[in-house]
Amino acid sequence: DLDAVYGGGKNLVTDDRPRAMQLLTDAYHQLGAASSSGVSNRVLDPLRAQIVGGLDQLYGVVPIAGTVAFSFGTVATDLQSLVQGPDGAPYVLDRLTDTVYRIDLQAKKATIVLRGGTVASGVKVGDPRLLAVGGPDLLILDSKDILWRWRPADKKGRGTLTLVRVKEGSSWGSDVRAIGTYIRSLNEGLYNLYVVDPSSRQILRYSPAADGSGFPAASTGFLATAQDVSDIDAMYIDGDVFVTERGAIKRFSGGQAGGWTPGDPGDELLRPTSQYTLIASPADRGTGLLYLYDRANARVVALDKASGSYRQQYRLANGAPDLRDARGMYVVPVANGEPDLFWIDKGRLLVAPLTAVPDNGAAASPAPSPTPSPSVRPSASARPTASHRRTATPKPSR
Repeated sequence: DLDAVYGGGKNLVTDDRPRAMQLLTDAYHQLGAASSSGVSNRVLDPLRAQIVGGLDQLYGVVPIAGTVAFSFGTVATDLQSLVQGPDGAPYVLDRLTDTVYRIDLQAKKATIVLRGGTVASGVKVGDPRLLAVGGPDLLILDSKDILWRWRPADKKGRGTLTLVRVKEGSSWGSDVRAIGTYIRSLNEGLYNLYVVDPSSRQILRYSPAADGSGFPAASTGFLATAQDVSDIDAMYIDGDVFVTERGAIKRFSGGQAGGWTPGDPGDELLRPTSQYTLIASPADRGTGLLYLYDRANARVVALDKASGSYRQQYRLANGAPDLRDARGMYVVPVANGEPDLFWIDKGRLLVAPLTAVPDNGAAASPAPSPTPSPSVRPSASARPTASHRRTATPKPSR
């Protein structure tokens, strides 16, 4: 089979993809038969690498290289959430210390934005548990169902922390699965707030006050029909609402599911199951790609956002293990190039351009950050202030 695909200077993977798929699939099954017959891995491993490498080309696998953009080093952490803040900086939530940090990638410093137990706006802050970004604001939901807004003041980590009033917010309970926003007026910084609330069997939608100070009106249910939302792991909103639920990806448009089917990578031979747990996209509604983290296979799968069709998938080259414990991610567009993927594990922020690199299949770790592990320091300006008040006429909500 391998000789038929590659022998005599041929390469059917590029020249005759259907035939190459047939031959390499048969070769993969023969590997199993040979292994069951007692042929040693020393003999089979080089053949397996060649067969799987050819199949992955046919399946649209792009090998990428990750580097450590920031590490907390010897500081004990248990990072759980990652968002790209309104100032472009990464913000992470550490469950071990109940702290939200802003990471300065140039200075290699982590600045405390909010820590559970501190007092702000005359209120003792609960443990932070969910992050989202809305217009100019980083939003933090704490364990007391209190929503906090961090608005950056500069590029050095200074900013203002304010309590955000949300009607009915105190009744959400401890089971909220995700929060998100959708911009109504970019110039005025106004956005709808979405809350995945299993208690009400809904994705609750709140409209902002005209001055952006809070969400004074009662929520409306985004879903056309109330349903169980307790298994939703992540939510992404661009006018439509995408969620990962029980390892699958689902789109709601106008509150209704359906009319959109996620494409299948078609590689069940090598990866029989998938478990999507994270969602990201740098593109506007109905355009570009939707990126899904598949925990079961330590990969990121790209789907066409409009049609749902499968485009390609990304795996770390050379057997690097650093996508196995991804806990949050986002994707940043790059001028005249492929976007950058950022993600976190327990104590690090990593980045990988979504550009193919050589892959020899050997185990390797991502290249370390060239700078020593940075210090972690609190922000001198993380104190409560009055919110900025503006007059605006909201656009109709989606």
